[in-house]
Amino acid sequence: MRNYESVQRPAKKTGLENAVRRAIVDFGIPPYIRGYLYIVDAIIIILENKEKCICSEDIIYSKIASKYYTTPARVEKAIHHAVEISWEGLGKNNLKSWFPEKTDGPENGIFLGFMCKWINGETEGTPEANVQSV
Repeated sequence: MRNYESVQRPAKKTGLENAVRRAIVDFGIPPYIRGYLYIVDAIIIILENKEKCICSEDIIYSKIASKYYTTPARVEKAIHHAVEISWEGLGKNNLKSWFPEKTDGPENGIFLGFMCKWINGETEGTPEANVQSV
């Protein structure tokens, strides 16, 4: 059993972190799922480093893994599990309506890219026009 109390968390959440957390819950990912925190961190990394172009999935998973003392593969798997939960349509926003061509849900990178656009208010028109991978 891992001790997650040793993970350093900021005392106050930023406005960006609060917006990310609200959006993730709106898409049906509950905060008690391990992938929830990983998605929060991944989206913040992407949004804060948009101009630097260092947002490959491998780099993101490695940063998150080192923060939570786990492996990049476990981070990837936990995020995928959270996306699957969101795909089941438990939130206010149903992912199936945003990704109708998918049968098993979007890949992690596509989901993270979509969420970044959603949080920035860049989603408009049809859902298919808003899909872009990380």
